[in-house]
Amino acid sequence: MRTILFMPAMQAARGRGEFAAFYKRLVEAGKKPIVAIAAVMRKIVVILNARFTEKVIQQS
Repeated sequence: MRTILFMPAMQAARGRGEFAAFYKRLVEAGKKPIVAIAAVMRKIVVILNARFTEKVIQQS
């Protein structure tokens, strides 16, 4: 899973959205860039899981 999410997380961190702001905030707080990317990957997984769960509940 980590290898699948690495490149999307890198692109999200370079973009202009909420993930980029999150990444920048972590790096400015002293986190190493690779640790901040891992946090972005986790955030992506959490959001996807929430959306998936919401969709499953709506279908029930």
